[in-house]
Amino acid sequence: MTPLNDASFWSTTLRLYCQNSRLQECEDLIASVDELFSRWKRLFRNRSEVALSNRPYLIGEGRLTIGAGIPQIRDYAREHDDQGLKQALAAMQSKLSQAKSAMFSMAKSSVAGFNYFGSAEVLPSAKIPPKSVRPSSGAVIRIA
Repeated sequence: MTPLNDASFWSTTLRLYCQNSRLQECEDLIASVDELFSRWKRLFRNRSEVALSNRPYLIGEGRLTIGAGIPQIRDYAREHDDQGLKQALAAMQSKLSQAKSAMFSMAKSSVAGFNYFGSAEVLPSAKIPPKSVRPSSGAVIRIA
């Protein structure tokens, strides 16, 4: 899914559907992901791997390549206190939150969106008639 690989599913398929979105927030999110991976790529100018302490997702020695994903980049940034990557991750997280909010608004809108959840209009509650109880004596007692 990395944007650094021209043959990845993201690059060949998904990006085409997402990059010209009606939502500016989606385009901003994509730009922030591209910026994160651009910063990640800069680490590999003179090397093919970077070190990372053992993580459950690593097999063998803790080495990451340019094809690492966002969770691995996040772990690397934390472990090596890479401020540039940390800033790019924070910006991406902010853009993700904004995109989620915009997409939810679009999903629930009946004017410019999908109206996925249907009408939000509040219907009047039905009146429930008073309950009658007939004790063993046969008298009717109304309960309000």
